[in-house]
Amino acid sequence: MIVQNKGTITAQEASDFVQSYVGSSPLSPSDESNVVVPVTLLLLHGSWNNLFKKGGANPEEFLSKLEDIMKQHAEIATEASISELTLGVVPADECDDSVDICIGDCCEEGGLSAPSSLPALAIVIPRKFVDITKPAKENLLVEYCPLKPLQLISVLSSDGSSHDGLKKELCDAVWKAIASSQLEVVEEEKVEEPVKVEPALRIVISGDRSHVGK
Repeated sequence: MIVQNKGTITAQEASDFVQSYVGSSPLSPSDESNVVVPVTLLLLHGSWNNLFKKGGANPEEFLSKLEDIMKQHAEIATEASISELTLGVVPADECDDSVDICIGDCCEEGGLSAPSSLPALAIVIPRKFVDITKPAKENLLVEYCPLKPLQLISVLSSDGSSHDGLKKELCDAVWKAIASSQLEVVEEEKVEEPVKVEPALRIVISGDRSHVGK
């Protein structure tokens, strides 16, 4: 597994990077039983929560811990293999454009669909079935690790075997995302229901017909 630790990058750089490798690497060899994929993990954080200051660590230091966790799990993983692991820290509120990119919808060009509570770990994987007629972003799977911000801080700032359960949950989320990226996305066809035509209601008023027209 090749590891690229990019350190702190802007939201635009993160968006450009993850879109650039769509279709650039083989997602699986001829043997479909051994899935091989490139994976990008982006640690999004905001200046407003000061969680990293409370944790006593620099965000970039967390990437080294994240790399160690992923390497340890990759040695025992049988679900798939990661051909290339790219790590990066993304300040979500560096500027207005950064905010737009981070909170933008993942189905739109450039969006990362960040949750409201940061820090959060984005898992970005190119889909196996690439549709070149669609924007690059739609050919990417973007999911988030289910760990809450303080849990994520605890995992990435811990040493040794502490928080093993949370570390496993983090890694399981990555492997689950890999499995999802191998599925073909089938758009559901919208079935138009036939319009029901209600029978017209005729009202007949009984009366003396001799007075009609007079």
